Amino acid sequence: EGFWTYFDRDNDPDYARLGGKYTLAVVRRNADSPPVYDIVYVSGAQVCGDSWKPMMLKGLLRPVIFDGHYDMEWVDSSFLRITGDLSAVLDGNYALLTFRFPMLGTIVRFSKVPLSSL
Repeated sequence: EGFWTYFDRDNDPDYARLGGKYTLAVVRRNADSPPVYDIVYVSGAQVCGDSWKPMMLKGLLRPVIFDGHYDMEWVDSSFLRITGDLSAVLDGNYALLTFRFPMLGTIVRFSKVPLSSL
């Protein structure tokens, strides 16, 4: 579904640290409806950077009833799986993908990488 690169963040460092300025791929896992999307690590890990390799699973997205909104599962920089109370939102023109971690006081945004840049 596309490649996404770190754009910016808003976070409380008392609750969370940024694991890196990631580049991620979002890949549709199945042909089912509703679809499930894998979030795949491409590059940019700083925390445990030597352990992260391209094509490792970074998370999952499952659509909810609102267009462009998803429930999310996430694998943090130290490989801890985080579930529940996580979400992702695609903006109106599908240029920004926002990951929300409310229990960690963190929002991280990714910008879509144009195909011509790959």
